[in-house]
Amino acid sequence: MGRTLLSAHFPLRFFRTMLSDLRFALRLLAKNPGFTAVAVLTMAVAIGANTALFSVMNAVMLRPLDFPQPDAIVRLWARNAERNLDNPVVTWDKWKLYRSEQTVFSRLAISVFNTATITDGNEPEQVPTLLASADFLPLLGLTPQLGRTFTADEDQEGAPAVALISHRIWETRYHRDPQVLGQKITLDGVPADIIGVLPPRLPVPFNTPDIIQPRPYEVSFLAPAARQMAGVW
Repeated sequence: MGRTLLSAHFPLRFFRTMLSDLRFALRLLAKNPGFTAVAVLTMAVAIGANTALFSVMNAVMLRPLDFPQPDAIVRLWARNAERNLDNPVVTWDKWKLYRSEQTVFSRLAISVFNTATITDGNEPEQVPTLLASADFLPLLGLTPQLGRTFTADEDQEGAPAVALISHRIWETRYHRDPQVLGQKITLDGVPADIIGVLPPRLPVPFNTPDIIQPRPYEVSFLAPAARQMAGVW
């Protein structure tokens, strides 16, 4: 009987102790507002950082990649054994060698992130871009919702400037005009023919660019000589 009574009263006693400890902690924090502010700020930053980290890990590592055949896609890295370096960056010449000599993959593509400024129509706007080879979207199993992707000829040096625009750009600058194909968009002062509109939602990590163009070896932040040393991915 005594044991039963003790068991029944234990939860109440436990919560009373917790409430007393909580009141004591609040009194201490009230006496030291500076310490309280620092503690709360530290906790907020830590929670925010962990939330952001988990969001990235969940999108990239925990959830399967949002591609038609994610298990068939691999990323190539270059290795320099003499310097003990591994890097997802290759020179353009090495990329061409991979493309011509490899017999393992059905497609091989290369891309590099960049930015460009749209200067026609509305106010100038700097947007994220992606320069990609002609096989890039087909390799990922992605197709434009309007128009087409690049051809092999458009991927050659000296070919006319063409561009795929994002769904957002199509909405905000062209008001979802179905006749947008063939119109011009000026990127960093160079007019390009719009050949397609990207799907409303693209998989990570290619969901940020507003413009996709061919010829990644023409990336603007590297001089021609530097491209042979640093390369692009």
